[in-house]
Amino acid sequence: MFFFYVLAARHLGVERYGTLSFGFAYATMFSALTDLGLGAVAAREIARNQRSVDELVSNAMAMKLVIAFLVMILIGVSVNILGYPQENRTIVYICSLFVLETAFVAYFCNIFQGFQRMEFTALIRVIQGLILLTGVLILSRFPPVSAHYAWLYAGAGLVATVTGLVILMRKFIPISLSFNFKKWRELLREGLPIGVSVIFVLFYYWNGSTLLAKLAGDKAVGVYNAAFRLVAGLNFLGISFSSALYPVFSSTFLTDTARLKQLLTRALRWIIVMLLPVAILGMILAEQLIIFIYGTNYQSAGLVLRILVWWAFVTGFTSVFSNYFMATQRARWMTVQTASALVINVLFNLILIRRLGPTGTAIAIVAAEFTSGFFYLVIWQILDRYRAGLSLVGKSLLRVVISLFPAGAAAAVVARVHILLGLSTGLCIYIILLFVFREIRGADLEIFKSFFNRLR
Repeated sequence: MFFFYVLAARHLGVERYGTLSFGFAYATMFSALTDLGLGAVAAREIARNQRSVDELVSNAMAMKLVIAFLVMILIGVSVNILGYPQENRTIVYICSLFVLETAFVAYFCNIFQGFQRMEFTALIRVIQGLILLTGVLILSRFPPVSAHYAWLYAGAGLVATVTGLVILMRKFIPISLSFNFKKWRELLREGLPIGVSVIFVLFYYWNGSTLLAKLAGDKAVGVYNAAFRLVAGLNFLGISFSSALYPVFSSTFLTDTARLKQLLTRALRWIIVMLLPVAILGMILAEQLIIFIYGTNYQSAGLVLRILVWWAFVTGFTSVFSNYFMATQRARWMTVQTASALVINVLFNLILIRRLGPTGTAIAIVAAEFTSGFFYLVIWQILDRYRAGLSLVGKSLLRVVISLFPAGAAAAVVARVHILLGLSTGLCIYIILLFVFREIRGADLEIFKSFFNRLR
């Protein structure tokens, strides 16, 4: 997926890539309406009790089919009412097909998550990514047309949907549609607090691109998304890590609350270890990375990237906390957090975009994410009163920061020879210092050892 966006950006150029990014962003904002928390409920309930899967899935699938078609109509009508140019509207129409496909692919992945068989999620994503990569290599031989990339995206989504359906039917449960409206109401009552939060999150992620298109033009959208897609690609570590913890949090919540607190603390420590170097090294080498990956036409995205890397860091924290509060049946706090983040983000976008363009959009989303991270930390301590956990997280942060000072300095010097050599040098020094300062311990290595043993 990362290479798809990079090669598409290089081939289309800043403005056409901005048009394509606008279509993705606009359709994706509405995609949460097809879920309404049904996926998270499925993952949680399957992790706790696998005997009621058939009724749960058959009713949720029927609901999603009905809702997805209604959302596609809403997307088409709304983009016309808002008066976007014809080319932008065409891209949105094509991307709305991907919304229908995502409704089912995402739900299949939630089911795999509940069974703790995320290798099937990985398989679907790999197949989808390979189709996109093959397609973009073919399209790069022809004249650049944004709509062709949108059709490629929709086609890859269709293959991913069929693959997920086949895996689900062959490995887990038979698929059927059930219209038990009493069960529908029950599922909505359970899932809606989570679903509303996901709606807020997606509008929060993508309103910046749609407002940029309206207020600053497609070129500004292209600049912003060049940096944003790069950060989102790197941020998969934190999101994947926290998603894998969700069924573990869910099952542990019912059996061992003391262990649950320890799991959360360890997860927060590892988010710092994984994502703080992304922020520091990304900030130091931002412009060199942009030019190396996208070319000189995107040089102005360097400043945007330098800001957005801090969004990637804090998103790891908020993602872990979101999964934790969902698993412990306190999703209302997630709803409050996401609603607040959306309001802050939109207000900052409306104020800053006209003055700063894509840089203003980057500042807006970082400000909202830092507010969310602080909110979650405060609520965690109020509800759980786990001061020892907060102290451990603080000590990890200090050790990681100390390790990153020499690593960042070395990366900046060596990057003058080549950017990849600089990154490699910085990361190697950082990892060595983590062992020196005992931030990586024997218990942590045992986790990875058991993980690889399970893979074998």
